[in-house]
Amino acid sequence: LGFKDLSYKQTRFDINGNLTYRLSRTFNTRVSLAYIMLHSTDDRGSNEGRQFESTTNIFEPALIFEYFFIKNKYESSYLFMKGKGLWALLSSLDFYAFAGIGGAAYSVNGNDALEGRDLTSSGFSPVIPGGIGATLIYTPNINFGVELGGRYAFTDYLDGYTSQYSEHNDVYYLLNFTVTYKLKTGPKG
Repeated sequence: LGFKDLSYKQTRFDINGNLTYRLSRTFNTRVSLAYIMLHSTDDRGSNEGRQFESTTNIFEPALIFEYFFIKNKYESSYLFMKGKGLWALLSSLDFYAFAGIGGAAYSVNGNDALEGRDLTSSGFSPVIPGGIGATLIYTPNINFGVELGGRYAFTDYLDGYTSQYSEHNDVYYLLNFTVTYKLKTGPKG
């Protein structure tokens, strides 16, 4: 059910590292490596009687492109240099959308109800990441941010199981809080 299917009890974590290269003022590209843990269950679903439950570990490399659709006007104007009002905070925010290509190497651990079924315990699938994010420009070298993204997988086995009634491939969502440190580049001439 997408976002309606999310619950705090089912939330797991991810750890993500990125190297970003600025192509222009409004475009970036980044290489991302992530470790993601997912959890799936039939509780509260249409098949509660099956009692299937699984935990999936994913290693996800990706190449992602970012487009900043709202960019602060003055790149040298940072939050610490401004007043402490709401306008100072809002004028230090950048908003962006992202999309890319990647892959998910996954490993699935199922419960006893999945024993004897056609369980796929591991595999690799291409994924398409996409989403939105916001960055708070705090100092010349440090940014803080939040990013909400989804991943469309080209498989229906991320939970280890599919059936003849399954009509769609798997989708998973990530909410990340970010800290960015900008590396210094060579002198500009």
